[in-house]
Amino acid sequence: MVELKINGTARQLPSAAHTTLLGALRAEGLTGCKEGCAEGECGACAVLVARADGEGVRWESVNACLALLPALNGAEVVTSEGLGRPGDRKST
Repeated sequence: MVELKINGTARQLPSAAHTTLLGALRAEGLTGCKEGCAEGECGACAVLVARADGEGVRWESVNACLALLPALNGAEVVTSEGLGRPGDRKST
């Protein structure tokens, strides 16, 4: 099991060593990320990932089609569905 916070909600996801973040997100019904090139070039699958480093939290853009889910255990992920204000679809 991999524990993540996705768009502010804590989740436990089953994970095989080869499971990508994109595959896991789509299995959870989060379809805002798209697989465009599956090589990390197009950015259609880009998400924000927060991880603790020695001095706080570091945010980075990650290609979900390449990121392996087990490597993200304990991270926070923000997808396109998590952007904007709750209930306001026009804010993004």
